[in-house]
Amino acid sequence: MEKIGRGEMVAIDFKAKSIVVFDVIPDGDYIVEIVESYGEGTTGYDRITFIFRVVSGKHQNCRFRDTIYLRHKSLKALALGVKKLNTLCEIFNLDSITETEILHKKPFIARVSIRTNKDRDEEYTFAYGYKKVGVMNPNQEIAKW
Repeated sequence: MEKIGRGEMVAIDFKAKSIVVFDVIPDGDYIVEIVESYGEGTTGYDRITFIFRVVSGKHQNCRFRDTIYLRHKSLKALALGVKKLNTLCEIFNLDSITETEILHKKPFIARVSIRTNKDRDEEYTFAYGYKKVGVMNPNQEIAKW
């Protein structure tokens, strides 16, 4: 391997926004909006990932993600994914979702908790339920479920 001397150009392929660090926020209910979504998988879209942004309160502008599985070996993961998508349809009065972009920039409540990824020994924010925004004190972060 040839050494690169000082002042020589180095060709790299790095995109400044390609690595996203998500926030870990305390357990509770937060008014959020979906700001980005994308599908992934080996056989079509096995899962959909939503990127949430907290709209108000102490953790305003914090971002976290939620992955909804459409195909998975775990029936529990599939059931939770179906439940979340059904809830989003109810919240936004939709009969179906054909494009996830229809869910973007619309406020709703996400109930979250902190979980630990044991493989990587790191904490992350997990959304385990969604709810329609009701009458709520704007400074109150935890709403009654």
